[in-house]
Amino acid sequence: MQSTKSILIYRGQPLTALEGLTNALNLRLGDLGVVLDSGAARQSGAAIFTNSQWRITIEAFSKPLATEKFHGTMDSVLSQSSLSDLARISKAHKSHVQISVQPVSQQATPVTWLQTLRVAHAVTSVAAEAAQPDAVLWPSSNQLLTGVQYLELAADPTPWPLFVRTEQVAPTAPGRISLEIDNAADFIGRPILFPDTEFSLDLAYAAALAFLRHAVENGSAIPDGHSFGPEDGYVVKVTHATATKAQPLGSYVLRSTPSRSKHPIAQPKPGDGVILDQTRERTRSLAISYLMLVLLPPVGLVLLFSNALLRPSAGRTGLVAMSALAILMVIGAYTFLNIEVENTAAVNLQGAADILNLND
Repeated sequence: MQSTKSILIYRGQPLTALEGLTNALNLRLGDLGVVLDSGAARQSGAAIFTNSQWRITIEAFSKPLATEKFHGTMDSVLSQSSLSDLARISKAHKSHVQISVQPVSQQATPVTWLQTLRVAHAVTSVAAEAAQPDAVLWPSSNQLLTGVQYLELAADPTPWPLFVRTEQVAPTAPGRISLEIDNAADFIGRPILFPDTEFSLDLAYAAALAFLRHAVENGSAIPDGHSFGPEDGYVVKVTHATATKAQPLGSYVLRSTPSRSKHPIAQPKPGDGVILDQTRERTRSLAISYLMLVLLPPVGLVLLFSNALLRPSAGRTGLVAMSALAILMVIGAYTFLNIEVENTAAVNLQGAADILNLND
């Protein structure tokens, strides 16, 4: 039976007692119908959690991952949105925590690959919340994402941006984008192609994941020739393409279209594409904060702390920065005018004194 792994990556050393996570794991895994045995075994420095269905191993290593482990992990749409941060973390990290999830073979009902991924995600989320990583490597889809990105996905029991790898490929028409999700075949039998769309990257990404989520949750894909999307929004037409030499399984081809069919079906689930917007929001917010750190150090420090403690918001950060600058300008103008008034008054008094001296 197929097992899977995840890896939490740290620039320092993670501070947590891994074997003390049983209660937190059971709280999260309970939603999936999984209850681990009480306590955790220690074996060669690893914490091992088991029951009749699963064997979960969490092990900390005080050394960086081998460079080849990162090969191709930053090429997906999800990873590209934080590429510079991920490149720095992959080079500078000093330690990692490896999580292995393995179904026990003697089971009356075989465990599916999706069930294994859901359990791995739940366990990884608990570990990441206990000892927040700088980055998370998800080998099954060969994706590297920041710790912040991963924690934004933690509440979703089936985060498709993590479970499948969406890549941007070269379009055949200028000004368009094309996406492919090859490992969608692991869940719905065929890859998903979204060629030459005029949609933005965020919208195309969300639409492709919405199609996948709908197909898995309903047990079948949207029928050939039908379309989906919100009633007042975009429209995507679905084609079930037959097998070719390049796509021996066939494929589900999505195409943006100006007209709606009579069968609107699925809408994107919140979270399918929003993580790209959240990452860009964080980048804009931090940029404003660092600028204010140069212009007004106290305000810049406050903004950096607020970004660390609260969800980053470029709107909130920009409002605070503009307000601080406006207040500074008012104080500057007020001070300047006061100085000018005092100088004028002093000149006038001196002039008056000179006149009196002349009269004398």
